[in-house]
Amino acid sequence: MARNVIVLFLLLGSALFAEGPDLAEIAATRALWPREVTLRAAVSVPVYFEGREAGAVPIPAGRILKVIKVEVARITLDLNGSPVVVAPSQTDLVQRVLTAVSSRPPSGVTTPAAAVVVPIAPRPSPPAAAAPATTPVIAAAVPVSPGWHRRVHLPSLPDAPLVMPGVQTRLKAETEEFDLYLPRDFDPKRPVGLIVYVSPADNPDIPDRYTALWDEHQIVVIGAYRSGNPEKEERRAGLAVSAQLALRRLYEIDPKRVFVSGMSGGGRMSTRLGLMAPQYFKGVLAHCGADFYKDYPVTQKTAQGNRTWQGRNWTAFSGNQHATPASLVQARAETRFVLLSGPEDTARNHEDWESAMKSDGFKTLLVMEPGLGHTFCNAESYRRGLEFVLGLGK
Repeated sequence: MARNVIVLFLLLGSALFAEGPDLAEIAATRALWPREVTLRAAVSVPVYFEGREAGAVPIPAGRILKVIKVEVARITLDLNGSPVVVAPSQTDLVQRVLTAVSSRPPSGVTTPAAAVVVPIAPRPSPPAAAAPATTPVIAAAVPVSPGWHRRVHLPSLPDAPLVMPGVQTRLKAETEEFDLYLPRDFDPKRPVGLIVYVSPADNPDIPDRYTALWDEHQIVVIGAYRSGNPEKEERRAGLAVSAQLALRRLYEIDPKRVFVSGMSGGGRMSTRLGLMAPQYFKGVLAHCGADFYKDYPVTQKTAQGNRTWQGRNWTAFSGNQHATPASLVQARAETRFVLLSGPEDTARNHEDWESAMKSDGFKTLLVMEPGLGHTFCNAESYRRGLEFVLGLGK
């Protein structure tokens, strides 16, 4: 079938390519694929690790890459042994095919078909420069360009060096996905901060309203899929701990600026992690939800006249057994806790949580934004919380 199509191409000659070759016919005819193509402009393309997408990497214009597969809407190329995908318009594919076909001798009915099916090699091009010997092998499989990177697969999800109660181990990197934000002017060799975000939903749902502040303070942000409220606490904690360990291997993460954050049920989970794993998380930014390691009383202010709440206690989080005496001592000394909320928030334990934390010796800040309900605060309120965990506030 392919041979018949090629013979037809040669019989039609220049008329067929008067307005350029048809990408559908190029994709369907392997003999027309060039061995390599040149990028016409700089691109940021997905890179794959063990057959799954593992982020994106920038490739400069003029880079020559080997062709693996041609399809109508995309071309799969080889980048140092890893497949990457670009649009045909981002390469000189069409020009190479047109040049190869037009350079063949005039065809006729006596032209042997066997001579037609031999692919015409493109003109020799200088080989791409080899990567420096000091470049880590994983560097091509993780994002390095600033901005959002969706559904990233990390090369590995390492377990904590010591067994931690309440934290799932042996997570499989090939099955876990993350959304990742790299700040403006990101340089993988320059120290940056890190926020691990825990969503109440099954998707990361990281709020993008704070990107200017993350850019300003050079903070990387990551959140896992399938880490919402329906998941087990051990899994949510395991993903948060493993993700920050993985990024500390890939980038220059400042261990004193590694924080955990979350919204609603994710906010409650972030405060738990601050109490359970202060060796990793030096700050907590909890949106509209917070937990404590022991019961504490509900005040009249929190109850807001609701008699069913008067005289009750806020119950300690279910994993309070995982906040060990040693972790609590370390959290009091090294971790800063922030609750971002407002008077209309339905999770009404704000003032009581702050009082319980402070009376127990924790560095704590409550940011109450006027009129705010159960949602994300504005950038100015967030700045107050972020500067507090960074040690720039009171």
